Amino acid sequence: GSRRAAAGVECWPGELGGPGRAGNAAQSPLPQRGEFLWQYPTGEQGQTSNTLVAAPLAGLSTRFCIALAGGPTPGVACFAATHAGRETPSPLWTYATTNGVYLSPALHGESAFVVDGRPGDPARHLHCLDLPSGQSRWRTAVAPEASGLFQVANGRAFIQDTSNGLACVAGNGAILWSSPVGSLDHPPCLTESMVVSAAAGPPALTALDLETGRRLWQVPLPDKPLSMPVCQGTSILLLTARGLEEFSLVNGQPLALHNAGAPSGGELAVDRQVAAYVNASGELAVVSREDGRIRREAG
Repeated sequence: GSRRAAAGVECWPGELGGPGRAGNAAQSPLPQRGEFLWQYPTGEQGQTSNTLVAAPLAGLSTRFCIALAGGPTPGVACFAATHAGRETPSPLWTYATTNGVYLSPALHGESAFVVDGRPGDPARHLHCLDLPSGQSRWRTAVAPEASGLFQVANGRAFIQDTSNGLACVAGNGAILWSSPVGSLDHPPCLTESMVVSAAAGPPALTALDLETGRRLWQVPLPDKPLSMPVCQGTSILLLTARGLEEFSLVNGQPLALHNAGAPSGGELAVDRQVAAYVNASGELAVVSREDGRIRREAG
């Protein structure tokens, strides 16, 4: 499920519910097994070069949104989260974009945020939509060479809208600040006062002031980041080719390396007790947050 932001507003911050959430933004208990009910679109089988849905969905308690990368009307489709039948429901609304949508939407209160296109596509934008109706509120340009990766907090979007810049976009579409951080392969992590990014080119960990975009610190990384950075307490957790690395949120200095095997390419899942990821051997690597002990479970 989603999590509650400031003033009790429901929020799905971005891809997989935000860094470390693994698609469970509220970190609520999950059943051991799921049950197949329906699929959208109804006729698609497996992932192909023409896959219509190419990114994880974004969901709140009443609605969820799906990014549409292709088909007759690329863009976003919104569905009622309360549908429990086995027949594929009709969307509550759809919103068409010039380019396909390859990144997960983000939802905050009654707003939906979506970036269209992939790096290299022209005429890309960050769109803000009215979640109940699907009507456009505003849009702002995203450079063709930008990753377009973003996270949302308190109605603002923090997005890589240029090749190496990270911008803060207000709830009315105004650009509040922009700061160079390097090119990103993964979205940033947001705390109450900071924006933390892990750049791939060149590899570096950067912390910015949330309100002003002022650089607080930047440190080089020994390896290219392979996951979103996850901010927990006074630490930053990050997957690299060396395994699970831990850095100080205060100054970015390295704190620990948990060598549970190189990651397979998936994201990191974190709660207060453990951090977990799938390593290249297909094992679920579980690292204790308390003492750093490593447990490996066969897949």
